[in-house]
Amino acid sequence: MLVHPDEALSSVRVAIIPQKDTEQYVDVTSLVGYRGASFFQVFSDRIRFPRFAAYLPVDKAAVQIPNEGIVVRIAERASQLYVWLRSRFLFNGLNVEASGMDIALSSLRDGHIVGIQFFEDRGLLHLKSHSIEFLGELVQDLADFLHLDHVDSQAEFPSLMAAFSSPLTQVKAFHSTRQKLSTDMAETANLAKTLVVKAEDARILGDMHAMKQHYSALAALNRDLLTEFTKRKNNHSALLEKLRDVHRMIQRAARLRR
Repeated sequence: MLVHPDEALSSVRVAIIPQKDTEQYVDVTSLVGYRGASFFQVFSDRIRFPRFAAYLPVDKAAVQIPNEGIVVRIAERASQLYVWLRSRFLFNGLNVEASGMDIALSSLRDGHIVGIQFFEDRGLLHLKSHSIEFLGELVQDLADFLHLDHVDSQAEFPSLMAAFSSPLTQVKAFHSTRQKLSTDMAETANLAKTLVVKAEDARILGDMHAMKQHYSALAALNRDLLTEFTKRKNNHSALLEKLRDVHRMIQRAARLRR
């Protein structure tokens, strides 16, 4: 990225918003001098962006903290959590300890609010956000930082579970339809086998009229089987898609604990 101000300025602001929550380093080379100069003074620096740099502190009284989130049971001192917070977020000189571990953050990407509150006497860490993915990343990062092999949590996402009930209902309906289609196809296949035997018997006996009738009925059954197979294939594809949604939801929820 190259930034060149049109006018002489004492400072330049450059917006850098990480697209993923990963620790990153930015190498900055600044060329400073007067307009038309042949030589410039060069400053080089490396700036560390902590993993959750895209979430900045905001006044808790000025925002609405989500009523969804998780409660993590953790037997750690607040001082350890302060160290974790300072190493993972940018507080722009804010005294984190003075917050009493009651913090509100806002995402630079979409503006969604995150609430963090710790009750040391009960060992409960409250993490509030509408994003289950972000809370999963927080829990896993905190567990890695504190070297915890097991982290227990209780999640509450009413709106997410309400939306999740639809795929579950659809999976149940698709599965029921699949069983019915399989049963119908099995019955049709058995009937087709019977018609094949009858048609062969009629051919051996020289009853051409009966043989033609059996083969005509067999052709109709074959068309029905192809139609039922197409229905079963479409049902199977739709079922797999909904099962993928369920699997993704299970994966997201699994990251809320360890």
